[in-house]
Amino acid sequence: MTVFLVVAALFVTGALLFVLPPMLRPDMPRASTSQQAENVRLYREELANLDRELAGGAITESQHLEAKREIERRLIEDVGTSGGAVPVRAAAPRWMPIAVGAAIPLIAGFVYLWVGNPQGLDPRAAVAPDAGHSVTPEQIAEMVERLAERLKQKPDDAEGWVMLARSYGAIGRFEQSAQAYARVAKLSPEDAGILADYADMLAMASGRSLQGEPYEIIKRALKADPRHIKSLALAGSAEFERKGYASAVGYWERIVPLVGADSEFGRSTLASIEEARSLGKLSAGSAANASAPAATLPVPSPASSVAAAPTPAAADAAAITGTIKLAPALAKQVAPGDAVFIFARPAEGARMPLAIVRAKAGDLPYSFRLDDTQAMSPNARLSSQASVVVSARISKSGNATPQPGDFFGSSKAIAPNASGLDIVIDQVQK
Repeated sequence: MTVFLVVAALFVTGALLFVLPPMLRPDMPRASTSQQAENVRLYREELANLDRELAGGAITESQHLEAKREIERRLIEDVGTSGGAVPVRAAAPRWMPIAVGAAIPLIAGFVYLWVGNPQGLDPRAAVAPDAGHSVTPEQIAEMVERLAERLKQKPDDAEGWVMLARSYGAIGRFEQSAQAYARVAKLSPEDAGILADYADMLAMASGRSLQGEPYEIIKRALKADPRHIKSLALAGSAEFERKGYASAVGYWERIVPLVGADSEFGRSTLASIEEARSLGKLSAGSAANASAPAATLPVPSPASSVAAAPTPAAADAAAITGTIKLAPALAKQVAPGDAVFIFARPAEGARMPLAIVRAKAGDLPYSFRLDDTQAMSPNARLSSQASVVVSARISKSGNATPQPGDFFGSSKAIAPNASGLDIVIDQVQK
């Protein structure tokens, strides 16, 4: 408590030192400038530098993608919180510094009591399981929604819509991501990268299937750029999914000279080509064709959660099974059609889900299985974790983001191959 008060006093003092001196000095006009535009320019330079490092071989595809997502996340924060131009300061009345000096501590105290967490000063609360996470999924979702609201006023801002689409994809809202990509595709109809990402998210929103409209969009991307790597990877995965193994090999073979046979992506692609060729030989017999694993989408596309799906053998290496039950005391407050989200996240570190499935409250008690085939990101899977926490949440709104009034239950930290887990939904989201 004492440490908190001292730190709070230092912050208030710092704020006063920042605010009061300009009010006490003689007025000096300052030129107006747009901080938001400057932020965007700096982030564009960072993205350009990343692209140059990738082209020069200084970083790998996965490092490039991870750094790019971090830059986009920081830009979302800046876009969501930055103001407009800095106005020229008018003269301040003599009473204003005194009023501001008194108001800042009072307002800060009232705001903390209103929206803060005074109970968090209790040392026992410091050991709560979720303590220490600076950015929560709820905060990320809020920033994304702020960006969406801004873009309603800027329907032709292609870069903004791309950022929104990628942000929705990162938090698992694939249908909204696909809708945002659809808008960008109208603004940039010949951009193969946009079209490939659009097809990827549309497939994720359609049960991870590339058939139908996603595949048609992929063909448009390849027409715009026949050498586009992600489009080639997705096209091969679409053919593999429909057991067109020869066509899948044809697409994937075009990738190898573009990325190099000795690169990580090149080796993965060559392994997939061999698998497709083997299955193609087996498919000569109808019985062998019927037993081929059509759900296997083996080629890891640089930014695709569809094409990066693991094989069944890899999924079995880390799989959690169990049953979700509803506490009898909450039964009357739940409708059969309410959505049930079952997900695993790391026991420590980032809180983004590693795998997630959806059911309905009417299915409870519900037997579930979580494995790498349900990964939200190709770089974050159950099999890469030492321990995880499994949670189940009932949402009346059907929104994957926690809302007040939702019901939930969680496990303790468990191994990523635990079985026979029993989770009871018996708590209410505050």
